[in-house]
Amino acid sequence: MVSIDKITIVGAGAIGGTMAAYMASAGVPVHLVDANAAHVAAVRKGGLRIKAANEEFRVNVPADTPESYEGALRYVFLATKALHTEEAMRWIAPRLAEDGWVLSTQNGLNEPLIAREIGESRTIGYSASFPVIADLVP
Repeated sequence: MVSIDKITIVGAGAIGGTMAAYMASAGVPVHLVDANAAHVAAVRKGGLRIKAANEEFRVNVPADTPESYEGALRYVFLATKALHTEEAMRWIAPRLAEDGWVLSTQNGLNEPLIAREIGESRTIGYSASFPVIADLVP
């Protein structure tokens, strides 16, 4: 496998959790950041579980709140609810490496808000659709 910097997924709900679970299970270095401390604690304790028609697995993924996360960001998948975009970008922008970018995996068209913070050339739009949903393992 090609070595890459870790991907930081900001927002560990259905979209972010599912992406993190599949990436981690494929060996991609990934780290979750979510504002909900109880959610982060649950991920740390039991990992993420994927339940689909043709597969079921559990995977451990590093997770932090914005307050506990340390380090810079390079590759960010933004998976928060649209109403939290501006708040998330205020946290992401000062930590984003000069050659870093943000891929919006959100519902809605939030790329203009993201680009306003980090520039159009570092903003990527994406439409996510999954037939499975990640779940916290109790």
